[in-house]
Amino acid sequence: DHPGWYHIAACNRHLVRGEFAEALRAAKRINMPQHIWGHVLTARAAGELGRATEAASAIDALLVLAPAMEDLDVLTEATRRWKWDDAVVDQMMIGYRNAVALRDGARAT
Repeated sequence: DHPGWYHIAACNRHLVRGEFAEALRAAKRINMPQHIWGHVLTARAAGELGRATEAASAIDALLVLAPAMEDLDVLTEATRRWKWDDAVVDQMMIGYRNAVALRDGARAT
């Protein structure tokens, strides 16, 4: 088995290819609870798959570590530091916004 950080690259590859189930599996294998990007990637993949519980759990874990990331502009700017392709940043934020909508929808019911 590989170290947790190894699965970040695999997750990103799957996300770019639109392979969201595979991306979610890779994101869950990151297993680095203090690493914010593992939670962002998990939320994004879960958001793309419509999995509200997993999306909410990942977002909650992220916000414990980095409360400022609740502001999507802050998260977008942080993402731009790591992803230099605007199309990839846009993709990432669409998936993350889906996750937020799922979380908020699940909590409203």
